[in-house]
Amino acid sequence: MIRLTSKMPALRLGLVATAAVLASLACGLPGPGDATPTPPAPEIPAGWICHTNETYGFEVCYPPDSTFTTESAEHSRIGLVFVEGTNLMEKWMDVDAREGLAECASPQAEGYSAGSVDESTQTINGMEFRIQSAEDAGAGNRWKWTGYSTEKDGVCASLTGVLHYGNPMMYSTPPPEFDLAAESAVFAQIVATFHWLEEETPEPEATVPPEWVCFQNALYAFEVCYPADATLSGETADHVRINLTIAPDTNLHEKWMDVDGRNIPPDCGSPQAAGYDPAGIDTSLGSFAGLEFRIQSASEGAAGSLYSWTGYSTERDGVCASLTGVLHSHNPGLYLTPPAEFDEAGESAVFEQIVNTFRWLDAATPTPSSEKGPTATLTANTNCRRGASTDHEIVTFLRDGQTAPIVGRNADGTWWLVQVPGTAVRCWVWGQLTETRGDLNGVPFVESPILGCWYQGPNDKRPKCVAPCPEGAKPGGVCEP
Repeated sequence: MIRLTSKMPALRLGLVATAAVLASLACGLPGPGDATPTPPAPEIPAGWICHTNETYGFEVCYPPDSTFTTESAEHSRIGLVFVEGTNLMEKWMDVDAREGLAECASPQAEGYSAGSVDESTQTINGMEFRIQSAEDAGAGNRWKWTGYSTEKDGVCASLTGVLHYGNPMMYSTPPPEFDLAAESAVFAQIVATFHWLEEETPEPEATVPPEWVCFQNALYAFEVCYPADATLSGETADHVRINLTIAPDTNLHEKWMDVDGRNIPPDCGSPQAAGYDPAGIDTSLGSFAGLEFRIQSASEGAAGSLYSWTGYSTERDGVCASLTGVLHSHNPGLYLTPPAEFDEAGESAVFEQIVNTFRWLDAATPTPSSEKGPTATLTANTNCRRGASTDHEIVTFLRDGQTAPIVGRNADGTWWLVQVPGTAVRCWVWGQLTETRGDLNGVPFVESPILGCWYQGPNDKRPKCVAPCPEGAKPGGVCEP
């Protein structure tokens, strides 16, 4: 018959026995002087339950038929089952944790005289344990105990197994004596499950210097921050340029960082790398703000100017975000009085500072297809454009099966103006690649943006967007005049 202890026994009773612990106590409980080999790596027996002490950072496991009582983070008790019908009255293991001790030892050893506790050391699961054992007696009761104590970073953890039994001579009909080796075996098994918890290293997070300003891309769900004295320009749904200040009176003409978001496969890299021979780009990997970035860098010269750039690209769920820092400098030989050459390391430092502010935002919640109003469901992967023509620039990429609310149409109903799910971004998709639902009669006519292009006239300080495109306009891309 098996009995599970439910009592909370009192402290030691009677005088401390000074006799040495019987050699038989060592069976299942490594005793003083035993040369116990180091056990294999800890394995938790099937079905056992584990207790984690979050305060002191360790875990210990025990049989499922035990009772576990937690009085505090400093002390817990595991009540263990034992075989009835013998002189064994109860069995338990105390789990104690303390800090600031002069020496790490079992609390059970307190109050014993010097030399009355047998001691040894043993390595268990790569940890050194101080093993103490002794026996108490009083009023016909006996307590045999063995404590296993180990420490880490000033924390002392002790597991103390106790066997409480009666002196057979106290019984009118003495019961059989309990099997010491069998009843003690579970103590060593519990100790073998003990392990310190790994200290969690906090994930690096985006670091934003004081007074910096943050920009959020709602379409691709990320944020990046920049110095307060910088300015933004050229903002679209998938692009913005951060114009950065430079040290005066050098050959550095301008400095900026392009911030781009795309979800067009297959390669996540800086748009600046387009058209380059891959062999001409230095490529490596780096970690910023806890994220892995693909780092690409190159330079090119033209008409006395040199453009040196470094792109930092990272991806999540098919979205590629790229931050590309560019240094535009002039050849000092073009000046009658050459200015000082700029400090490339000093001017470039802000690029990595900006990259370290990057963080992904919570993914936008898709607009449910059941939302009131007509919707368009894509029947193929397609580009969503700024206007109702393939000549217009791409705003974003919509996937096969994605559903978006229809908010407008062009004159002949061949293109739909849709709202990108979870954002305020609107763009045009070709109707032949959609399946529509809902009443389309009320969809309003929306005039598509007029195609324009960049042109710099003889009196213009910089290119401007004009339409229609005049002869000599900058080729590639369109704009809204």
